[in-house]
Amino acid sequence: MSNQPLLDTLLPEILGFHPQLLLDDIINAANEPIYQCTEFVSNFMIAWAEERAKRTNRKEQDEVSNEIENGLVQFQTLLEYHVDLAFDYYEVWTLRNIFYIPPNLSVVAPHHKGLNLHHDSKKEADLFSELEELRNNLRMKRRLNRTLKAALPVARSQLAHSRSRFESISFIPSRPVSPTAFETLAELADSLPEPTLPDSSSFIPSIQLHDPAKRPWEQGRVGYDHWAVAKLVERTKGDEPGDQDPQVADAQRGTFGDAEEIWGLHGAVEAEKVPRPREMDSVDYQTDSDPGRSKKRKVG
Repeated sequence: MSNQPLLDTLLPEILGFHPQLLLDDIINAANEPIYQCTEFVSNFMIAWAEERAKRTNRKEQDEVSNEIENGLVQFQTLLEYHVDLAFDYYEVWTLRNIFYIPPNLSVVAPHHKGLNLHHDSKKEADLFSELEELRNNLRMKRRLNRTLKAALPVARSQLAHSRSRFESISFIPSRPVSPTAFETLAELADSLPEPTLPDSSSFIPSIQLHDPAKRPWEQGRVGYDHWAVAKLVERTKGDEPGDQDPQVADAQRGTFGDAEEIWGLHGAVEAEKVPRPREMDSVDYQTDSDPGRSKKRKVG
């Protein structure tokens, strides 16, 4: 068993073949004459049985054929047994004598002659790491090769599409551009006048400024509408129940007035736009500062 690693690695490397394969070929060559001998005996016995059948009846012929067949099988089995037994001894003797290498014998293969096979562990680890790196590079190159092969049909398709587009505009004559054309174009661009932009104030729409001396609800209908909407938005900020104190809500309603008062004030603003009679020009009306409680009273 101690010689098995040498038999499996060193001898096939030196001889160029495995010793066990040579022994198998020898045994097969020895078994071939046995099969030929059995075949000749079988032909002779069949011919003898046919000659004997002419002098005997049918029943005896069948018995003779069965005995011949069984005898030939036993004869072939007996020969194979003796050959196998003999060559088993031959195989063991050959492996223990002819193809045996003593453990204390230093054997150097011809292609290993002059090589230093004694390396330290660090150098061996470096060699293995370098070998693994080369394997990784090889795998990456193979992967890149597969990627390039897969991208080749796509590139060909794009090239054909680009060529077809180029052919569609091939009727346009191609004229060589002189170097002075670029200089002329640059001079023309420099000679153009500076673009004049219109006054930015012309783009700004006119906005009618309100009189700061007047309060928002005194700016006419538009000012009043804006003021009323802002107040309604402030009052409706607390949409959820309980968001606003009831007392605060009542105070706000008392301060700004209810919906009827607001609509009444809106009607009064609309009435101001109607021309007044001449006899009413001498009457001056004054409104309270709070439009929610706007009540007209006569002055003078």
